[in-house]
Amino acid sequence: KDKNSPAYHNKAHDAMEGTWDLMDDVCEGTLAVRSQGRVYLPMEPAEDVREYEQRLRRALFFNATDRTLNALVGMVFRKEPKLSDDVPSPIAALWENIDNTGTHGAVFAKEAFASAMKYGHGLIYVDMPPPLGPGATLADERLANRRPYWVFYEADQIVNWRYESINGQSVLTLLVLEEESTEPDGLYGEEEVCRYRVLRPGSWQLYREIKSIGGKVEYVLEAEGVTPLSVIPVAPIYSRRTGDLTSTPFLLDRAMLNLTHYQKY
Repeated sequence: KDKNSPAYHNKAHDAMEGTWDLMDDVCEGTLAVRSQGRVYLPMEPAEDVREYEQRLRRALFFNATDRTLNALVGMVFRKEPKLSDDVPSPIAALWENIDNTGTHGAVFAKEAFASAMKYGHGLIYVDMPPPLGPGATLADERLANRRPYWVFYEADQIVNWRYESINGQSVLTLLVLEEESTEPDGLYGEEEVCRYRVLRPGSWQLYREIKSIGGKVEYVLEAEGVTPLSVIPVAPIYSRRTGDLTSTPFLLDRAMLNLTHYQKY
């Protein structure tokens, strides 16, 4: 690993990655678990390969884990969260479209909670479009819909971070978030693009992953900027915290039992 690359994944991230893959497969159900073959359904001693393949094709996975996850999320959100009466009206207005893509705050909260329950943690990042330029007024910003908004990142997207002790407090001084998107390619095609958002108190950078024909990977600085903030504007969410931005999936034990039942079945 290149420790000077924005794509560097720290050891804590890589240590948790296996549990996220397991939770993904288990929650997706039978087809995902079957596709992993011997990872979840080992061959028996002296078992013929053809017999194993037939057994694998017949194997059914009863998805108790995903059902439990949905039930827990439903219990927590059986009543829609609402803002208290003393919330300032400008903030209350943002709640109606919290992520600037039309998502209501209550829906955003439910989706964020479900992800944190599934993987162990996640985080909310408060972003803001860049300034309009010199001379822009508040009316200009409102017309351009320039406003703060929330972005949720799942646990596997939080690839690197650093905490430092400042004035006796543990402060997040570096955070790197991986972003994957699909963008147009040609008239009708599309390509998958990977970027890394590097956040520090008072500044941000956005790097794009570029793959050359020879297979070499480079990270090109696509945009950067400064902010008036002395902290990184993020709020971690945990279901089973083990440390700063580390966790264990809340239903990991249930998932393991679920796989044991699959193997016996």
